[in-house]
Amino acid sequence: MEVGTLHSVAEERTEELCMICDHTQPKGIHICTKFICEECERKLVTTDTNDIHYRYYLKKLKQLKLDTLS
Repeated sequence: MEVGTLHSVAEERTEELCMICDHTQPKGIHICTKFICEECERKLVTTDTNDIHYRYYLKKLKQLKLDTLS
């Protein structure tokens, strides 16, 4: 009988396309069917509402709503 090596899910994970920055990244979170990389997640939660980038993040996050309606 052969004994296989156990691999964690993190080791098998491939890079995914971030819905915010449109770059492929190895780590991040999934919301519905979309992926947000760790760097963009950090920017999302730390960006002040007066920051010029805030509206950009809101526009990108609206894609989540549109996807769930489809």
